[in-house]
Amino acid sequence: MGIRIKQCIGLHNWLYYHWIFLAFLVFKLQTAKAQFVKASAIPDSTEFLIGEPIAIHLTIDHPEDWIIRWIPQQDTIANVFQKLSESKIDTIRYKNYITEKRTITLTTFDTGLLRIPSFIFYYQKKNGIWDSTFSSELFMQVSTVAVDTSKAFRDIKKPFALVSDSRRRTLYIIPILLAGTAAAGISYYVFKKKKFKKQIPLPVAEPPAETALSRLQHLEREELWQKGNIEAYYIRITQILREYIESFFQIPALEHTSHQIITSLKNKIQVNGLLDQLSQDFLLADKVKFAQARPSQKDHQRIFINAVDFINKTKSFAIEKDNSV
Repeated sequence: MGIRIKQCIGLHNWLYYHWIFLAFLVFKLQTAKAQFVKASAIPDSTEFLIGEPIAIHLTIDHPEDWIIRWIPQQDTIANVFQKLSESKIDTIRYKNYITEKRTITLTTFDTGLLRIPSFIFYYQKKNGIWDSTFSSELFMQVSTVAVDTSKAFRDIKKPFALVSDSRRRTLYIIPILLAGTAAAGISYYVFKKKKFKKQIPLPVAEPPAETALSRLQHLEREELWQKGNIEAYYIRITQILREYIESFFQIPALEHTSHQIITSLKNKIQVNGLLDQLSQDFLLADKVKFAQARPSQKDHQRIFINAVDFINKTKSFAIEKDNSV
């Protein structure tokens, strides 16, 4: 009896250490994998109205000699969400790493707390072996348009009475005759008086500077860095600046790297120190996004103030061009 007890204890100890070893091995493999590839999915916000566009920024960091295969994420969003559009891939190089970014725009007509499962990314290592990684899942609060319940309800309309076929035909003919008579009278009046309809002026598009400043004010109200979303805060600021530069200066800033943007602006901006300031802010944002840098609170406030200052100082270029014509 004593021998059997010792054998059971020995088997139990062997199984215990065996599982500890397997858990440690899995942990080391996952840790080694995370050191090479990092995938993320960051939305513009977590609260939307029903039918409103939902922009999600997909990012994957990987060594420069690895290959990323972007696949359609239809299986991830097909249950509740519909894909409206998908941007081109934006590539940024930092030392021996490459960051690839793409923005997909979704919408939904369901309400409540909705879940978007993790996005999957496939990549090929230097040794030719294919593997995959996932971003974290997302949760969206989708609400309907608020209804003013303080107003009185409207009365229910009474049912329409049935009309016979002959009377229905008569009801159809009378409006047609009246419409034909009215059209003839209008044509005669226009021909007689020779009056033409005035062209309706097209609505004037909002200037790029006003759009960018409005988006910066909205970003400030969200208080992302105060809530700990530092990486999303720097992504949004640089995205606003890139879109403003592309729209105002006609430079493909959304596809260029930070260095290429500064190089393209040198012939367009002659304000002392303005490009140096922009270059330092882009560099800081790249460090936050690709090197996990953690700037101070003063840096968070400074990059926002610099973005507003850059837009205010460059938006006057359009006035100077008009005066020089």
